Amino acid sequence: MPAPHPDDVARHLLGALTVDQQRASIEADAARIAEIVEAIPEARVPSCPDWSVADLAKHVGFVLLWSTRAIREPSASMPGGVELGWPDDGGRGSRLRDAASTATTAHAEVDPSTLVWTWAWGSAPAGFWSRRLMHELAIHRVDAELAADDVRPVVPAVAADGIDELLTTHLFMRGTRQRGEPLTGDDTDLHVHLTDVDRDGEWHVELTPTGPIVTRAHRTADVAIRGRSEDALLWLWRRRDDADLELFGADADVAAWRERLAGLSL
Repeated sequence: MPAPHPDDVARHLLGALTVDQQRASIEADAARIAEIVEAIPEARVPSCPDWSVADLAKHVGFVLLWSTRAIREPSASMPGGVELGWPDDGGRGSRLRDAASTATTAHAEVDPSTLVWTWAWGSAPAGFWSRRLMHELAIHRVDAELAADDVRPVVPAVAADGIDELLTTHLFMRGTRQRGEPLTGDDTDLHVHLTDVDRDGEWHVELTPTGPIVTRAHRTADVAIRGRSEDALLWLWRRRDDADLELFGADADVAAWRERLAGLSL
C-alpha cells in the first residue's frame, strides 16, 4: 500500500493553481496539439518513439474523456472505457478540441471537493483530475512540439506545480494505475531548487525503506537540481537534457535518481 497522504491534502492533491487556471492551460495545450496533429499527423514523436503525432493526440483525447467519466460518474471503482470516436484521417484536431471542451466543462460543473475514483489515492477530490489533466497535456504538448521542432515555453507556475505533483503523488504510486507501492530506497535523498518562482520552489525528497518523505525545504542532499522550473520539469520527465540545469552530486547518483523518476511515468 502507498504511504499516507501528505498532511495538507488540498495542497498536495489539488495543486497550487485554481481550477480556472488549470482549465485554461488544458484548453490551450489541447489546441496546440490539435494544430500540430492537423499539420503533421504521421510525424514520429522523438520522446515517445513508438507513437506518431496522430497516436499521441488520440491518447490525449482518450485521457480527457476517460477522466471526464471519472468525475461525472463518481464511484469507488475505476471507470470503464469510453468511445472516443477518433477519425482515421481528417478531423483529428477538431475531435481533440471537442474532447478538451468536454473535459473542462465537466470540471467547471463539478465541485472540486466531490470524492471520485483516482488511480493515485482511491477516492479523492475531483479536482485531482483537473490538475492531472493540466500536467498530462503540458507534457504531451511538448511531445508534439518536439515532433514539430518548435517547443514553446511551459508557464513557470504550471511547471513548478508539475514538479510538485511528480514528487508528492507519482513518487508514492510507482508503476501502477491501481494504488501501487511507493518508491523506496536506502536513505538516499534529492533536493530540487527552482530559480524562477517566488515561493514554493524547493523540495527535499528522502527515500527510506518504507517509502519517500517529501518536504518543502532547503536541505543538503546527495543529489541537487537547480534551475528554471520548465527545464527541471522536462528533465525530470526525460523531455530535455541538463544543459540549462545545475546538477550537484556524483554522476552515478544523479543518473540513479533520474532512472528512479523515469519509472514513474504512467
